[in-house]
Amino acid sequence: MTRHHANWRLKALGRHEHLSERELAYTVPVSISKADQKVLREMLIQTIVKFQETVTASEPSEILACLNIDWIEF
Repeated sequence: MTRHHANWRLKALGRHEHLSERELAYTVPVSISKADQKVLREMLIQTIVKFQETVTASEPSEILACLNIDWIEF
């Protein structure tokens, strides 16, 4: 699974210089409290669940798109 994620991340990175108006790239390093990190992680999980529900119900399939999310601590 790690290699699969890395392959799609590399494809996304290759698109950054040529993004269309329909595409989105967002990166923001932040310094936050541990409590807020937990809140934001839960918000991302809820968004992913809603995203998957929409993708599952989406018909007809007209385009291939890829969502990459990395939420990591240092």
